[in-house]
Amino acid sequence: MGIGMFFSGLEMLIWDNVVTFGAFHWLLLVLSQKWIGILLFFLGWIRISALMFNGQMLFGRRAGWLIRAICAIISASIWAQFSFALLQQSIVQGFPSIGLPFWTMFVFAELLVAYSIGAEWKK
Repeated sequence: MGIGMFFSGLEMLIWDNVVTFGAFHWLLLVLSQKWIGILLFFLGWIRISALMFNGQMLFGRRAGWLIRAICAIISASIWAQFSFALLQQSIVQGFPSIGLPFWTMFVFAELLVAYSIGAEWKK
C-alpha cells in the first residue's frame, strides 16, 4: 500500500488532471490536486521507510511499529474519503461503482493493520 500510495502521489504531482473526473472531483473542493499528491507522496514514502525501520533502533528506541500504526490510521481516513466519493457517485448514477468494495476493503485492511500493531505493542 505504501508503494502504491507513493506512486499515486507522484502521478498527481506530474499530471494536472488526474483527480478532475468522476467520483473524486469533490475532493478538489477541499484540497487541491497538488496537496493531495504531496500528502500521498510523503505518506507513501514514510510508510516505505517505516517498513525498513521496523525492528531497527532509531535514537535508542524502536519507532517502526508506531510510524506504521499512525500511517495506517491516516491512510484509512484517506481511503475512506475515496470510498465515500464512490458511494456518492453510485447513488447519483443509480448503480454501484466497481471500485467501492475495493476502497472499503482498503479502509478495513488499514484499520486491521493499526489494530494488530497496537495489539502487539501491548504484549
